[in-house]
Amino acid sequence: MNRDGVYLAANMFPTTASSTTTSVLVLPKADLIAGTVAHRTLFENVNPGSTGFSIQPVDDPRSTGVPVEILLSAFSTGAGQFKRSDVAGSVTSPVLDTTDKFIPVPPFSGPPNAQQPGPKAPLDVGDTRVSSRVVMRQGELWGVQSVDGGGRSALRWFDIDIATNTLRQSGLIGSPTLAFYYGSIAVNDFGDVVIGFSGSGPAQFVSAYAVQGHTQNGVTTFGDPLLLKAGVSDYEVTFGAGRNRWGDYSATTLDPDDPSRFWTIQEWVSATNIWSTQITELHVAPAPPTLLLWGATVTALGSLARWRGRRQKLAP
Repeated sequence: MNRDGVYLAANMFPTTASSTTTSVLVLPKADLIAGTVAHRTLFENVNPGSTGFSIQPVDDPRSTGVPVEILLSAFSTGAGQFKRSDVAGSVTSPVLDTTDKFIPVPPFSGPPNAQQPGPKAPLDVGDTRVSSRVVMRQGELWGVQSVDGGGRSALRWFDIDIATNTLRQSGLIGSPTLAFYYGSIAVNDFGDVVIGFSGSGPAQFVSAYAVQGHTQNGVTTFGDPLLLKAGVSDYEVTFGAGRNRWGDYSATTLDPDDPSRFWTIQEWVSATNIWSTQITELHVAPAPPTLLLWGATVTALGSLARWRGRRQKLAP
């Protein structure tokens, strides 16, 4: 989303023998407020060779960039390339620009499956695609992806300069005992960064985590990961497909009314073979630095939704 519109991007899988494609939908915000989609534009069945797979529209609430909207994909992280595409023109008459805007990044291989306690299958945590939104702050793009970090899944965060299409900085968030995967990121104008994600290991069921960083003089430093909600059991759901997939449902956002507050929504295992949603508010106070945490959990059991909440104050 930006000041002028809402943008959706999707991988389009065939139900027949045709090829997999990507599509981008542009919805003017004025139309949505008026209760219509009359001026929508759909760029349909685009060749992923020109956009990359799993393209992420950039969240830019101020809309300070020249393009109407920027799209980013981890085009080929094995070869060390991200791919930028632009929605140009105007929000009511847009053009999809997929000309070559490749961004060199350090190459990484895909994350290995994540361990969990017990004899059940390890968790399939996907690949190196950017599976959550990319955010724009002060002329920079921030995002996160899962990669192989020394034999365990880890999170690579990145910061890209929009004007030059170059990588400003990047880093890994990993652990010698835990796998971290399916991260999402939010950034405020004061240099604070929060990444929410899932984590597990041989002695840790799948749990919800977050980590806080701060940028000073162009360098971002992260603290230790914070456990938001500990998993309580193991998980194996394959639907007969032969892989124990953990879902890529991760979102971290900045509160639009308070730049010191972040919200992160993460999955965790609340009972055997059941995942639930942990919603956590993190308050980053300017001085002295503290972290206020409030959490709620929603567990889906048929039509029954069960909520639990907690609040505590922690050091960052």
